[in-house]
Amino acid sequence: MKKLLLIVICFLSLQLFAQGNLQFNQVLRPIVSVNNLASSGYAKVTLTVPTGKVWKIESADAYYHPSNNADMIYHWSLELTFGGQKLNYYLPTSGAILPVSLPKWFPEGTYNMIVYNWGSSLNNATIIGVMNVIEFNIIP
Repeated sequence: MKKLLLIVICFLSLQLFAQGNLQFNQVLRPIVSVNNLASSGYAKVTLTVPTGKVWKIESADAYYHPSNNADMIYHWSLELTFGGQKLNYYLPTSGAILPVSLPKWFPEGTYNMIVYNWGSSLNNATIIGVMNVIEFNIIP
């Protein structure tokens, strides 16, 4: 009898903490962009995950685009964060890309998407931070 009661309590507690089902809503590609970002500078944009939604960040990166229309370049000194969590990271001493665990999930709320420049000034260039996001509806 005690085992049956324990099983019922466990089952009910799991049901009480369930998050609901997720239903695909749309794909988003938020971007933060700034020209001539100084060393130790940053640019940010504030984004809102709407009520009843959740964002799944699949991938993200930061790079710069020189004014001479050359290809976009991933730069060792650029870092992209969202909601205070790193979405990419480069090792300044070697320029190596360090892995960041993705995807990352964000519930409804307001967050800052920030691109940082930890290196030298990147004059005559557009600095870009971009995320690939899937937005889901939360179905109770």
